[in-house]
Amino acid sequence: MNKRSINLELARELLSPPGDTIQETIDTLGMNQNELAERMGRPVKTVNEIIKGKEALTPATAVQLERVLHIPAAFWLERERQYMQALTAIEHEAKLDSWANTWLVQFPVKVLEKLGWIPSHASKTKTVEALLSFFGVATPDEWTSVYIGEKLNTSYYRISLAHVTQHGALSVWLRKGELQAKALRVKPYARKSFRKT
Repeated sequence: MNKRSINLELARELLSPPGDTIQETIDTLGMNQNELAERMGRPVKTVNEIIKGKEALTPATAVQLERVLHIPAAFWLERERQYMQALTAIEHEAKLDSWANTWLVQFPVKVLEKLGWIPSHASKTKTVEALLSFFGVATPDEWTSVYIGEKLNTSYYRISLAHVTQHGALSVWLRKGELQAKALRVKPYARKSFRKT
């Protein structure tokens, strides 16, 4: 495990789910989880999982918490939203870090930066984000599906990859062609005009 992945793991552990605030609130009120569950009409196990951050805090739960703890449902929902956003950012960063060490190596990054097709970045994770954006895909799996998978041999490009050794470089050129084609302003296809021309 490298230093960066240790930092990401620590960040996950330090992240405070809404359940921390629920626990602090019931502690202040002298209430335990069993009593909270009973007052909310929820199983103790469910309340415990919400408090531990293992289960999401739903709008219905937020309303129940408002009634029992007298803290607005909007507060609980915002707390959940912020927690999920932070958790997603941490998980996304970990994925980018992983892709930077595996997926990124097959692309001519310096050439792409020199041509101005992707911005130049100091960090590999930012370069991964730039490449994903360039290709218009969410993850390397979708890149593989579009530029390496069966689609490449059928409807999209109709080419054989039997003798291709640098899929990354080939996919860059195919994508650049896609982007240039999308930028063209052309009239709709008309068979008669095409034949005449």
